[in-house]
Amino acid sequence: MHPNRSDTAHKPGRDAKVRPALRSRRILNILVHSVGLVAFVVLVAYFWPGIRKAWAHLHWGLFAWSCALFPILMAFKVERFRLLTREAVGALSYRYAYLVYFATYFIGVITPGRVGEFAKVHYLMKDKGVSASRALRPVLMDRLFDLLCLAAVGSVGWAVVGIQRIEGMTPLKVGGFVLLGVLFLTGPLWGRLPVRAMARSTAFGGRLGQLMGWLDDTLASFYTRVGGLSALLTAVAYAIGFYQALVIARSVGIDEIGYLSMCVIMAAISLAMLLPISVSGFGTREAAAILLMGQMYDIPKDQAISFSLLYFVVFNGVGGLIGFVCWLLMPLVRGKGSKESLTQLKAELDEID
Repeated sequence: MHPNRSDTAHKPGRDAKVRPALRSRRILNILVHSVGLVAFVVLVAYFWPGIRKAWAHLHWGLFAWSCALFPILMAFKVERFRLLTREAVGALSYRYAYLVYFATYFIGVITPGRVGEFAKVHYLMKDKGVSASRALRPVLMDRLFDLLCLAAVGSVGWAVVGIQRIEGMTPLKVGGFVLLGVLFLTGPLWGRLPVRAMARSTAFGGRLGQLMGWLDDTLASFYTRVGGLSALLTAVAYAIGFYQALVIARSVGIDEIGYLSMCVIMAAISLAMLLPISVSGFGTREAAAILLMGQMYDIPKDQAISFSLLYFVVFNGVGGLIGFVCWLLMPLVRGKGSKESLTQLKAELDEID
């Protein structure tokens, strides 16, 4: 079907208006993400002598152990991904799931935003022949399990640890943090109430109504057998991840922080890294480490930054390297129809079928 004359006549005018807007948006996006990078450079440059001193006394055995823990942690997340995709797109072999999870992890490391998550959707669409709506559901659930776990641990843990370590932590504040943690844990349950209401309302028809219905079904999946097992795998993965952070801290001589406090600190740092003002958490991770470790345990700023940089090396360096190898074995665009499926992904995300 060919475009009519009126569409063709107006298209150059529309393009002339759209292109400057897109260019301005890209420039603004770059400037926003530069905030964290600038903060990172300033902090590292200012505290570099102390960072070098901390690294000079690095316990290489503990650091190597923290690196070895990374694939173990990811194994539980890969199993969760397989579990969540089983109902939506069919069973995935462990090799395929491992390659996809690490390849998209690598893409997430080198790109801003949540590009890695959309790459998972593309892999499932291309290799399993499913629609964007079916491929997106397990990917969204996988991400939400991480976010809800971090938010719940951060809230409840802040209340428990704050009683001993933070001045001015009153019983009312403790109760508020605990309540907030419970709300995060039960988020999919109470979150369904407004979503279901909008899905059933005649005022929300067409694409928006379909989207609300799809989201309602997705949230309902959290309270099934698969959702329960996925929550268990998430808890185990983060228990290992928090222990891994503790090992990294010990490798640079931070002995004052216990496991429970490290859980709270890393949950808060991980959430801070999600702020859309940096790439790969540069700047936000270091600032959060300085603030939390300094406030709770009087850890020197240069030592906190040293810990933060080593955390980056383990999770982004070692994890990114493993992901790069997996990406080479299974690149994002490969085979006949891959580029077409990327176009289909964009179209279907605009209109959930």
